[in-house]
Amino acid sequence: MDNAFKPGDPALEVAARGKQMSMTGLGAEEDPENEHWIPRYEQERLDAIISGREKGHYYLIVGEKGTGKSSMLLDAMYRINGEGCSMLEAHADPEIFRIRLGRALDFEYHEDNIGALFSIRGPRDGGPILDIERAFNKLEKVALTHREKKRRPLVLIINNFHLLRDDSAGRDLIELIQQRAESWAASNLCTVVLNSDDYWIYERLKNIATRMVVLPVKDLPKSEAILALKKYRAKYFGEQASPGILEQVYDKIGGRLTY
Repeated sequence: MDNAFKPGDPALEVAARGKQMSMTGLGAEEDPENEHWIPRYEQERLDAIISGREKGHYYLIVGEKGTGKSSMLLDAMYRINGEGCSMLEAHADPEIFRIRLGRALDFEYHEDNIGALFSIRGPRDGGPILDIERAFNKLEKVALTHREKKRRPLVLIINNFHLLRDDSAGRDLIELIQQRAESWAASNLCTVVLNSDDYWIYERLKNIATRMVVLPVKDLPKSEAILALKKYRAKYFGEQASPGILEQVYDKIGGRLTY
């Protein structure tokens, strides 16, 4: 599991490669003029969280789809080369979530059990929730060692957290994750960052939350959106768009980054 938190996370490379591709076909590391043409004040806060400078809490990032939440998290991870940080995508099926968690943490479960041939109770009989609990137990031990060496907590990012179902199994999984997030935040072992496009997750988490911090990510205000669009057109299309055209574009799509 130590390998999952070493610099140069392969999952980060795969995810961020697509995010950082410019319209010229060059990646972030290949484009000498690559720079952020969208200033977001939330980025500095996320940088502090992902690098471990801000600790003692766990975080719920909430915002509409396409506002730039995942991109800012990936940018923050790139600044530290993914050291001490791991990211996974949530899924509605707890079994798939279990597999993705194991891959993100480089943790192998007991997949096979010969005892099943003789009707002996196997290690997987408890279902995916029990396996996730085992993975978190191991993560806690790794985080203790990491804190002693690096003097900062590990960071676990769960993207698209809203995809978990609001049913019995989904609520059990959410409760398990939140309980761990609370205890890890109190002991500065691991900072859990939950990224959600939907508000219902907050309604579920707020009931027992004591150390949770909610970070809303909204559309850009008009002045910043127009400035970002102007820079984008100039950089990638060599076009100096007139204020009138930029106003018309904003009137149609607002400040949503994905548009």
